[in-house]
Parts: sequence; structure tokens; C-alpha cells
Amino acid sequence: HTFEQALAALLRLEAPQHIGFGCNCSGPLEVSLVASVMLKKKKKGNTDRSMALLLYSNSGEAFINGNWHWCEQPAPHDTLPAEQKGPMSLSQLRRMLLRRNASVRTCAMFVTALCRLRPKADDWLFDIVVVGGCCRSTPDDIVVIRSLT
Repeated sequence: HTFEQALAALLRLEAPQHIGFGCNCSGPLEVSLVASVMLKKKKKGNTDRSMALLLYSNSGEAFINGNWHWCEQPAPHDTLPAEQKGPMSLSQLRRMLLRRNASVRTCAMFVTALCRLRPKADDWLFDIVVVGGCCRSTPDDIVVIRSLT
């Protein structure tokens, strides 16, 4: 099943206790893909309520199933080039994610950029977006993520 199918099933339940939907403990690329699709969703009717979109990427390191050990990868290059002023563009962040040269910070920067580009509207399905870090993210990562708002 896809995230879109899971969301459709959740919405069919029309249960008031369902206040959010999201992706947790997946790689930065996967979480960014979910964000790209879900942040375009609109309410179907006037009575539909908004929900929170919860996005928690892991650190982006590879996990080796049989051994239960994290495998170190080269450090992601999710810092600004020396000559660049201001935040990275959406296309720069997308390239980093697609090269799998990204971290939880890159994912958060990408989601933040998507939210900033999204026009103001009252009919977004997800009017609250919560971004954080999951496995192997650090307190320093969370400080960076928090600074993006």
C-alpha cells in the first residue's frame, strides 16, 4: 500500500480522533517524497477538517538488517556552499536528496522550502506540518530543524 492509499483509508473512517498522518523513521528521501505528495492535498468538501502532517526522518545512514548495526556513510553535504547567501533552493535540496547525500537536516530544509512555496489557502488538508528527527538524529539536528521555523 502507498501513503496515498493509507491516507484515503484513514479519511474514509471519518473518525474525529484521527488528527494527523505522517511518515516516521524513514530515510530523508522517502520522507521528502511523502511531504511532496501530501503537501499538495486539498480538502474534498467544506465539512472536511484539517489534519497535521507529521514528518520524522531518520539520520539517512544505512541500516544493515541482519546485523542490527548502523553503517556509517560519508558525512552529508547539507551545508551552504561558501559563496551562497541565504537558504538552499528547492532544486539544490532535491538534488541532494536524490543523490542520497542527505541527512535529517536536509529533509527538514526541503519540507520547510515546500511549505514556504505553498500558497496561502483555507482548503489545505494539512494545515499543520510537524518536522522532526528520528533514529540517529542528534540534539544538534533538532536545534537546526527548530531554527528553520
